[in-house]
Amino acid sequence: MGWVLTEKMSLIEIISWPFAKLLWLFNFTGSYAVALLFFAVVVKLVTLPLSIKQQKTQIKGAKLRPKMALIEKKYAGRTDRKTLEKKQQEIMDLQREEGYSPLSGCLPLLIQLPIIIILYNIIQDPLTHLCGLDATQLETVRASLEAAGIQAAAVANHPSGLTLLSGVQSLGESAYSLIPLSGDLIASMQSINLSLFGLNLGVVPTVSWSW
Repeated sequence: MGWVLTEKMSLIEIISWPFAKLLWLFNFTGSYAVALLFFAVVVKLVTLPLSIKQQKTQIKGAKLRPKMALIEKKYAGRTDRKTLEKKQQEIMDLQREEGYSPLSGCLPLLIQLPIIIILYNIIQDPLTHLCGLDATQLETVRASLEAAGIQAAAVANHPSGLTLLSGVQSLGESAYSLIPLSGDLIASMQSINLSLFGLNLGVVPTVSWSW
C-alpha cells in the first residue's frame, strides 16, 4: 500500500515521500482525521528543539532590548555616518557578548516553512501521496465521477485528491466499480476514511446564511 520511490518522481515528490509514508503508517487507525492527529504530534515533536531554540532567542532578545535602547538614546539626534557606524558597532558588540544573534530566531522558521508546505500538499492530496495515483489516473477518477453523476463544475473547480476521493466515497461502494484502476489502487482509496463526527473532510466548505 502507498506509493514508492520511482525515477519519474519530481524533486518535491521525493522530498515528500518520507512524510507521506509516515502518514500512511498512521492510517491503520481507519480514520484519516486520527491519522493526521498522530502525524501532527510526531512532526511537532521532531520540530520541538527548533521551537525551543526560537523561544530562547526571543527571550534573550527581550532582555537585551533595554540595553539596546540605552545605546540608541546615547546617539539620539546624531545622524552622521561615523556616529551611526559607531552605534551599530556597539549594538553588535553587545549582541556578541550576550550570545545573541537576530538571525538565529529566523532559522527555525525557515526550516519549518518547507515542512508545512510539504505537509499541506500531502494532506490535501492523499490520492497522489498515499495511494500513488499519477496525473493520468487522477483524471480517470475525475472523469469517472462525472460519468457517475457528480457535477462536472464541482470536480473541475476543486481538483485536489481529497475532493475527488470524497466524491467517490459519497457515491458508495458501487462507485469504485466504475473506476478503471487496479485492485490495489482501489483498495488504497477505500482504506482512507474521510468521515469525522459525521462530517466529510473531503467536502469543500461553503458559507450560507439561514434563519
